[in-house]
Amino acid sequence: MHEVGIATAIVEKASEVSRAHGDRAVSRVTMRIGALRQIVPDTLSFVFEAVSRETPVAGAELECEWVPVRVECAGCASAYAPEEAFWVCPSCGERGGRVIEGDELLLVSVELSDEG
Repeated sequence: MHEVGIATAIVEKASEVSRAHGDRAVSRVTMRIGALRQIVPDTLSFVFEAVSRETPVAGAELECEWVPVRVECAGCASAYAPEEAFWVCPSCGERGGRVIEGDELLLVSVELSDEG
């Protein structure tokens, strides 16, 4: 369950932001997460809540933008969303490609409350 490590890292980064701004409470954390990360949304939310207890992040909302996989074909350079585990370009039939979206794990923003 790699969600534990990810949630812990999110809470640590958000706590750093809190400390840098006078220990203000965190009200929301926004993430951008690609499908290739294979994160289970409900598990991440549950673990985030658990690991944020007794931190400045306790009670904060975790908002995630889930990014689907997009691949650029090595043969014809067209971009496509693969529908199966084996990536085949719908334009030229070339197998594989370069991931252009869907591998993200980005902390987009940390919102702080007006109160300490």
